[in-house]
Amino acid sequence: MSETIAGLDIGTSKTVFIIVDESEAGELCLLGFGESKTEGVVNGVIVNPEKAEKTILKAYNDAQKIADVKVKSVICCLNGEHLKSISSRGVTAVPKSQEEITAADVVKVKKAAETIVLPQDTQIIDSIVQDFSVDGQEGILDPVGMIGVRMEANVTMITADVVKVQSLHRALQKAGLEVANLYPTAICSAEAVLTPEEREVGIAMLDIGAGTTNIAIYKKGKPVMISVIKYAGESISKDISIGLQLPIKQAEDLKLSNGFATQSKVEEGSVVNVPSLGGRETKMISSQFLAKIIEARIEEILIIAKEQLESFCPLKSIAGGIVITGGSSQLKGLVELAERIFNIPVRLGIPKIAGEIEEFANSPVYSSVIGSVIYHSRKKTEYELDLMYEEKKMGKFWTKIRKWLLRKL
Repeated sequence: MSETIAGLDIGTSKTVFIIVDESEAGELCLLGFGESKTEGVVNGVIVNPEKAEKTILKAYNDAQKIADVKVKSVICCLNGEHLKSISSRGVTAVPKSQEEITAADVVKVKKAAETIVLPQDTQIIDSIVQDFSVDGQEGILDPVGMIGVRMEANVTMITADVVKVQSLHRALQKAGLEVANLYPTAICSAEAVLTPEEREVGIAMLDIGAGTTNIAIYKKGKPVMISVIKYAGESISKDISIGLQLPIKQAEDLKLSNGFATQSKVEEGSVVNVPSLGGRETKMISSQFLAKIIEARIEEILIIAKEQLESFCPLKSIAGGIVITGGSSQLKGLVELAERIFNIPVRLGIPKIAGEIEEFANSPVYSSVIGSVIYHSRKKTEYELDLMYEEKKMGKFWTKIRKWLLRKL
């Protein structure tokens, strides 16, 4: 039986809501799509839940009308500099009464890795098991069915600011929706644009949006690091606005219609006609000068991203190169500029999803929201195991309470 899934990305400049049908075979088909101009968000973080609520409702209503399906819970992308990735190692003993390691043991060792001391205002929103060790044998991907007495797991966890997470929940509650699951934007975007082969050999992904640039590194098929930079497309638009003395909206339009990421791509002597304020005459701007403004800022963003990547591992160890996606990835000449800065192969990442309205979604602008439902589909079995484990734990807890009460009676 198929299942309806909803995905939501509350970006700095736009909010996107999608409704997807997932078949029994796990195939995703886009049913509905809604987009609205974001309000109440700065650098990917909700600062005004009331304004964000209106933004969510508009996108949700538009998607619902197209899909003709009602949803109450949604998979959400979480953005912002507060997101961090940390590594931990969990250890658990396998009961001697067991003949072999079970799925419950896998969940148990993962929970053990998650039992770490975090800052008071921080919570874990996602965790990814990299590999296992059974009785000292390292590099095991699936220990279920193996025989052993001691199991360990290397786990990458994504942490977030508690208040920022609460703000997202509050905005959705006001819109009459609830958060089914929360995933970092970096991983969502990566899941939408990276191939299985790229994830396996090792690759980096940059999602350059409006208010933030999200970074992810994958190795052996799994995300091992994420980072978020608070500079992206809006920073470029502000520079154009100041440099050319234009309103920010006009600067943004100029960037999208005539912007180049590198001056070398601009035809020499070319100009752009820009309407002036207050009915004054249209002024001509050198395309080279426009590109110079854009190149200075996008180069700075890429250099910061390079430093973030190199703080985790040497760039040469990322065999698959870099994939760039997000709204600002559409700047002409960006791939060439990125290859010059990173000195490894770079390509543009475009998400794919089936559906009658797929032409609205197959754009780098929508990578994160499409990736949210793709990632959720992949993680579903893991969450079901986690739930079963928690229910089993609660069952044992109430059994102990009942026994204690009986002793007291």
